[in-house]
Amino acid sequence: MRIIDEHGRLLGRINVIDFLAALLVLSLVAGGIYKVTQLGQAPGGAVPKEVTLEVLIEGVRQPTVDAISVGDAVREYNSGEPFGVITAKRVEAATEVVPTADGRLVLATVPGKYNINLTIRCDAMVSDRAITIGRTEVRIGSMIRVKTVKYAVMFTVMGIEVTP
Repeated sequence: MRIIDEHGRLLGRINVIDFLAALLVLSLVAGGIYKVTQLGQAPGGAVPKEVTLEVLIEGVRQPTVDAISVGDAVREYNSGEPFGVITAKRVEAATEVVPTADGRLVLATVPGKYNINLTIRCDAMVSDRAITIGRTEVRIGSMIRVKTVKYAVMFTVMGIEVTP
């Protein structure tokens, strides 16, 4: 008995094209079930821990400086999930490197612009592969966008401290 007969049927019973289509549908269903059952599970044996982030917001205007306050609960920009609470705020004049007339580069203050250093306390899932806050994997150098009811800002993570 041949596997595919002269009419293109598998084992003389089912068309090869129909068999491949059914196999594709079954694999999509199995993949969907796997994805749904894995949703919400902590990746890589992650455990909940408190994390403190040191972040930098660069080149903002005075209204943004005034809007950001210690105690603000910030949320992830896209998902709206809780991200953390601001526990400290330090403001300094923004600076940038500019060329002088004689060709030197000097650090100059940018009028009307400020850099804000924030400390944010967050509840995170920590594993050997990643630190995840809400739906965001956080690493030093990451640029993350957060919001409150009053403002939305993008910051760069400058430091991470995981509470043991």
